[in-house]
Amino acid sequence: MAVHIRSLKISFAIICVSLAIVPYSNCSAPDSESPESDLLSIVGVEGYGELTSVSKEGLVTGWAMDHSSDGKKITVSFYSGNPDDGAKRIGAVVATGFGANTKYNGHYFSYQLPREFSDGQVRTLWVYAGEIRITNILKYGIKPYQSYSPNPEGMAFFQSKVQPLLAADCSECHATTTYTTFYYSLFHPSPFESGTKTNNNLINSASGSGHQGGNRCPGGKNSSPCLEMQQWWEIEFN
Repeated sequence: MAVHIRSLKISFAIICVSLAIVPYSNCSAPDSESPESDLLSIVGVEGYGELTSVSKEGLVTGWAMDHSSDGKKITVSFYSGNPDDGAKRIGAVVATGFGANTKYNGHYFSYQLPREFSDGQVRTLWVYAGEIRITNILKYGIKPYQSYSPNPEGMAFFQSKVQPLLAADCSECHATTTYTTFYYSLFHPSPFESGTKTNNNLINSASGSGHQGGNRCPGGKNSSPCLEMQQWWEIEFN
């Protein structure tokens, strides 16, 4: 049966709740350890499942519990669009994490969207707890989003071309010169927030803007290592 967002809005009351999530590593067990056939419907029961956020970096967070047993672990499944309309399944994770509200400890989830579903395009995420049916859509579980997840090709370029330059020129002040450390600066502002290869925080800092380490690209933004940073940006976001 086709499901429409408008009918869901009529069926479920939407109450805005702000919930701080403490990030944790996604090391949950595979789906088979939490059989979907054993799970009960949780939507409609106050406080038993919520999609909290989809970050600009493609990290999905929230929590899910089974109202019949706090000890039961829930498999949370992610779709790009409505499954009844042939949408693609993105993946799944078992909600076993910990967060700010101890009431839901052991039931938080954190899931990094694959690049295929986090490439700067506007998409709609559908999130289910347990069986894939309308009654098991999490609160706020139909959410338009726009994000970028790290690009494996970008990581390879960084490690071969950018990191050696940073390690040679920036290690005096920066204890680490890893991909993760510098990706955040490269990504802000994001491309869908008017970020470009020449105005992101990383290249601005490297060229001396508000940087305690001074200008590390004395020949301008088109000189090394700013040139390689621009090339890295192109690979990540184009």
